[in-house]
Parts: sequence; C-alpha cells; structure tokens
Amino acid sequence: MNNDPRRELFRNANFRWLIGGGLLSMLGDQFTLPALPWLVMSLSRDPLVLGTVPALGRPATRPLHSGGWRPGGPPLTQGRAAADR
Repeated sequence: MNNDPRRELFRNANFRWLIGGGLLSMLGDQFTLPALPWLVMSLSRDPLVLGTVPALGRPATRPLHSGGWRPGGPPLTQGRAAADR
C-alpha cells in the first residue's frame, strides 16, 4: 500500500542532495534580486547604469524570453522542419 513513487525518491540520498541544492540555489537567486540593484545604486548613483546592469545580466537566456530562439541557432520550429526534410 505504501508504493508511492514520491516516497521512493526521497529515500534516495542523491535525490535529497539534488533537491536541497536546487532549493539553496533558488534562495540565493532571491537574495540576488534586490542586492544587485542596491549594489549598483550604491556604487554609481546613475539610473542609466541601474537599467543597463539587469538588461545585460543573463544575455544567453534573453533570446528564450523574447520569442523562443535558441542562442546560436535557428528557432526551434525551423529546426524541427529542417530535420523532417
């Protein structure tokens, strides 16, 4: 009766380490969100720099947020169409 797959996952020590590391990483991201603009404003006091730093923060993921382009490649729909030919 206790064949719940979630229980089986959490019995595995490697899975617990994976989940713990992911949670710790997400917590660090949440501390970085307010800390980075605060640091930029304390160092430069320039609103232009404050707007530029987050815009350049993760350039590799920007194409994914703006329409689904893969960095360094064609859009995924064109890639699949080319593979079907």
